Amino acid sequence: MSKRSVLLATENKKAIEHLITYLQDTESVPTVIRRKSDLAAISSCEPDLIFVESEWVDKRVANRLDQLKASRPKLGCFGLGARGQGRYAWDGVIDFPVDERQFQKTVFSKIDLPHPLRLLVVDDEPEVGTTLRDYFEGLKGADFEIRTASNGLEGFKAVEQMVPHCMILDIKMPVRSGVELYRDLCRAGYRIPTIFFIDSTASDDIREIRKWGMPVFVEKGGWQGSMPEMLALVKKLVAFS
Repeated sequence: MSKRSVLLATENKKAIEHLITYLQDTESVPTVIRRKSDLAAISSCEPDLIFVESEWVDKRVANRLDQLKASRPKLGCFGLGARGQGRYAWDGVIDFPVDERQFQKTVFSKIDLPHPLRLLVVDDEPEVGTTLRDYFEGLKGADFEIRTASNGLEGFKAVEQMVPHCMILDIKMPVRSGVELYRDLCRAGYRIPTIFFIDSTASDDIREIRKWGMPVFVEKGGWQGSMPEMLALVKKLVAFS
């Protein structure tokens, strides 16, 4: 997946902060319009997703949104704030204050993810891959293909055979570490959204990894208890990177 063009039009500072923070792990950087008087600029944009303060929508703004949707059939158009939700035929409305779960549910109802979504797990602990496979592939209506590798060498070969949409890597592994795998993939021209499992001793490894890219880091000790959050993270990275 390529990064998405995101337009955010609102004067609500917390909503702006929420979306910027939400996207900071991805390659998508939102364009922000903070005044209703500047909404004329949307006519010259080519966004994939638009978030507009609902109460800003008048007949002129609605016409501009209609023109954009006519030229970009897959455009997702979302209203911010329930008070003005009836002013336009939104793909979804996100109320203030923005709730993370509601936001994700509303937005992902419009985003088409790959089918199947290919996830590569590289970890020398077999139960990690088994747990992730059981959870992801067991979700109702899910369409995931989970592959596993036990070290960085196997992981590189797996990528060469079929490029995944997302990877989950352990840092410390025999034969070739996750750090080495990530470096070698970047050198080879692969740009795959990646989640690294880390522990408290990983600071030097993190610095080395950041020479090559900006993956997401997750504490390995507690990830099993937050599988819905892991699912949401994978979907976000695939959708916006």
